[in-house]
Amino acid sequence: ATDEELKSLIKVIADEHLDVVCVSIRASAYYNAARILTEHIHDVLDTPVLWGGMHPTLVPTECIQTADMVLQGEGEGALLELCDRLRDGKDVLDTGNMLFQTKDGIRKNALRPLIENLDTLAYRDYVTHDHKYFIWGKKVDKGDPMHGDPVFQMMGSRGCIYKCSYCYNSTYKKDIYPGQKWFRVRSPASMIEEIKEARKHWDFKRIRFDDEVFNFQYDWLVDFC
Repeated sequence: ATDEELKSLIKVIADEHLDVVCVSIRASAYYNAARILTEHIHDVLDTPVLWGGMHPTLVPTECIQTADMVLQGEGEGALLELCDRLRDGKDVLDTGNMLFQTKDGIRKNALRPLIENLDTLAYRDYVTHDHKYFIWGKKVDKGDPMHGDPVFQMMGSRGCIYKCSYCYNSTYKKDIYPGQKWFRVRSPASMIEEIKEARKHWDFKRIRFDDEVFNFQYDWLVDFC
């Protein structure tokens, strides 16, 4: 981030009176950018910073050296519980999937089980409103930057059936979630409903499926088509 973008970010955090800043780090290539953001926030504000995503899941104890909190693994349930506890003024230190920096050192909590039925999860928030911001260069735009994109990106599954040694999926299956069903698939009906819901908000022209193995189950694929 440029100095101007960092300044804009700090203004948004302050103006919105945020209780926590969450940074998603998809891969180690983004670690340095996340570190710069986090250190700048710490220098200027008292707002705690949480890291989550693939990279913090694989090396959480490394990431907690910079972040105040690290969310390891699937985050939907853990992040919701954390926010509920912050809202209600309750202790957060035993929240599942979370690592915390405390005065007594690092506290690491156990992982929740994987979400077996992906259809139970809500769709992404496609609604545009004044509490969404897109910071880019000298601009700070309100609204959802997805709107107007001709390509809609979505996923119908989580995980992978293959065991490629170079891929994060192998480490997730073997070390992070051993003994659990790592590859899970949404129903075709759930997929179609999400597409219809997203179409209410903008008129995209193409759909890109970002799944590891979208066409693995032939009967599922026929039903979806």
